[in-house]
Parts: sequence; C-alpha cells; structure tokens
Amino acid sequence: MTEVTFERPDSEDSMQMIPPSETLLELPHKLLSPERIVPPIQFYESEETESDYSDEKVISVHESNNNKKVGLCLLPDQRQKFSYRKGGQFNLLIAGQVGVGKSTFINTLFDYELLKKDPNYCQDFLSYDKFQLIENNFKFNLNVTETSGFGQYIDNDGTWIPIKNFIQQQFRLYLFQDQQPLRVRKWDNRIHCCIYVLPNNIKQLNFLDIETIKSLSSIINLIPIIGKCDVLNSEEIRDYKMKFKHILRENNIKICDFLNDEDLCERINDQSPFSFIGSNDLIENSNGQMVRGRKYPWGSVEIENESFCDFNIIKQILISENMLDFILSTETSYEHFRTNFLSDICLKNFTQLSISADSETEGNEMKVYYNYKSSDYVKDTKDEDEVLQYKESKLKEMFNVIIGSQEKRFKDWKKALVAKQEVFNKDLEDTHAKMIQLYEEVSQLEDDFVSNNPTLKRLDLNDTYKNFDKDFGLNW
Repeated sequence: MTEVTFERPDSEDSMQMIPPSETLLELPHKLLSPERIVPPIQFYESEETESDYSDEKVISVHESNNNKKVGLCLLPDQRQKFSYRKGGQFNLLIAGQVGVGKSTFINTLFDYELLKKDPNYCQDFLSYDKFQLIENNFKFNLNVTETSGFGQYIDNDGTWIPIKNFIQQQFRLYLFQDQQPLRVRKWDNRIHCCIYVLPNNIKQLNFLDIETIKSLSSIINLIPIIGKCDVLNSEEIRDYKMKFKHILRENNIKICDFLNDEDLCERINDQSPFSFIGSNDLIENSNGQMVRGRKYPWGSVEIENESFCDFNIIKQILISENMLDFILSTETSYEHFRTNFLSDICLKNFTQLSISADSETEGNEMKVYYNYKSSDYVKDTKDEDEVLQYKESKLKEMFNVIIGSQEKRFKDWKKALVAKQEVFNKDLEDTHAKMIQLYEEVSQLEDDFVSNNPTLKRLDLNDTYKNFDKDFGLNW
C-alpha cells in the first residue's frame, strides 16, 4: 500500500510542496473533505409507516422547562467524528483501451502521480493498486483497478468478460464473508464506480468499447469520459457527445442506473460523456494566476476551466459532492447480484434434493438453501471460463448462420430445378401438341388423296406412327 499524505493549506490561495522524501503532498482546498467523504454505512429500512406514529405525541425539546439542550442535535457531530476516526474507502475501476489516458486521469484527479506508466502492460490484464490518502488528518483508502493491455489483441472478441468476472467476483467474496460466523474482519472490495475512458475520435469508437460499456453498466455505475480532449474544439466535443448518446440509445445502454439520487443520475446522463484534459503542471494564465493546465506554442489550456473541459464537473461528482452516493449505491447493485445468485442456486438444486411430500422444507427455498452442501456451493461458485463459453456461443451462432445460408442455397437450387423442369415439361407438351396436329393433317391429306383416287390402296400409317412413338418414348 502506498501512503500519500495531504495537508490542507492555511489559505486557499497558498500552496506549498513538502519534500517527496516524506511522501507528503498538499492538495487543493477541499479536495477530500471529511464532511463529505465517509465510510460506507449500512442503513436498514424499517417496516413501520407514518400511520404507526400517528398516535404518538411529538414534543419539541426546546419547549422543556429548563430550556437546556438534551444533546440530540449533536448526533451529526458524533457521526462526523466517527467517520473522521474510521476514515473512508473508495474502490474505483478505470477501463479503456491502451493510450487513451487512464493513468493520467487518476493522477490529475488526485493531483499526484499515483499511477506510473508501465511498459509491460500486456503482462497482467488487470492491475490493482492501493493508496492511503491523508488530508487534514482524515485517512482515506483508495483502491484503483486499471485495465492493462485492453484491446491490444488481434481478436478482441469477449475481452470485456474478465472485467465483468472481476466485478462479480468481488460481489461473491463479499457474499461469502457475509455468510461466515465471524464477520468482524470483513473487508469490502466491491467496485463503487467504473470510469470508462473513450478515444478522442468518434470514428475510433468500435464494437469493443460499446460492448464493454453495455456489459459493465448492467452491473455497476459507469461514467464515460473522453480522454485527451485538448485536440478537439468545442464544436467537435458537442458533436461527439451527440453521436455517443445516439449510440447509447440504439444499444439500450443506461448510465449510472443504480444511483438512488434521480437528479444526479439525470445530470450524469445529460452531460456524459465528460470531456477531460489531464495535467498536473502549473502554468500562468492570461490573468497572471498559476493554474493547472497545458502549455502549447500556440496557446494554453486550463483543465479546471469549464470552457475547456469538464474536469471540474467530474471532480465534483466523484469526490467533493457525490462520492457517498456512489458508495451507497453499491448496495443496490450488490443486492441485485445477490438476489439473482442465490435464487439461481436455490432453483438449480431444489429439484435435486430428496424432499418428501410431508417434509417441512417443501416449498421453502430458504430451507433448501440451508440444506445445500458447502462443497456444492464452492463447486457452483467456482469461476468458469466465460470467455470460452462466449466464443463457443459465437461459433454456434456462426455455424447456424452458415447452415441457414446453405439450406437457403439448396432451396434456391431446388426451386431453380423445379422451374427448369416446368419449362421442359411445357416444351414437351407443346411438341406433343404439334405432333398430334401434324398427324391429323397427314391423316386428312391421306383421306383426301384416297378419295380422289379410288383405285389406289390406302396406306396403313398407324403402325408407322406407333413405331415412331415407341422410338421416342411417347405414349398417347
């Protein structure tokens, strides 16, 4: 675990760098505010309704006789102290193809070089890093999972499945810990949010990006951003966002569908994909102020200026305003996974258990689940090669397409042969009709000739025509 400590400056305008040897760095004011970032807290909904309290008497504490506070209003301060003492944790997954700016985004977001470029990115498909950030004595654990070498294979079909398996594996591990007798040391590595970095050219947005976004957004909250937007102008960024939203509608992809705050979800859907420019360098703007940005021979770009990019909006959503919303919304996605996972186990093994008609467990899936052997649970929860299954299903679909095309080809051949046969039969019938007509004309001429010359003997031409018919296989 890498420990990075951030000390808040005395004033918002002052900023001082502490020597790197002490692994201390000063962040901008209120980047990790302890009032906003708290560890995930489980809230249990009560089954009681407002009607249950209709008969209760509501008493205002301020109306007491001694006019002194009881102390109920100090509960939020106690919660703040508890959160301050326990610290916070955020599990972030950043995905995207190689070279789109994933590491730069994390470094820019926390204003420190947390992720360094690794030339051996193809060795591990997923890289996992843990950091402990300290700001104003508030400890914050950051777990970053980054895709490495994504989209660099010759055949990238199904390469998003290991990412989805990793997310579901964290859900399964959390479920397994939740079912243990001792849950004091339970750790939570469930992904709270996924950042998918898109290429800065809409023409480079391929099938792999769309399928990955569609697959991951169905199980966790996903935020798409456009990396390296300093090469795009405002009109090109606007056109990029319109085309990307059209792609989402065509593929029925929903962004951040697990958030409980509908206003936040609507805000993210309206403004996504967010444009991003990464930099930790300080430059002097036109007003003489030192700001973070990029310096070019033809000008400069301020990354914290919303007229250039949406970095401030992303930072507000992920850190300063709505981080707790993403942490708490993980319970929604986890409950969805847990319900489907346990239901599949119960339905799959309900018929395999020998239960008599008079047994108490008949029709009770929960008792069936508890009767389920732990060895069978481990067997069913064991990871399968879903990439192989996906490619197998694709090969079956391709095989069915080939078989269908061949069947259609054979049907077309048969249809063509039947059509030719009908043409030949029609020609044969026409020839037969002409032969009958000629036969009748010959018979008429013969009768006329014999009637005009009674001394001549009539020729018996019937045998001649019969032999002719026999030679050509005709049957009148």
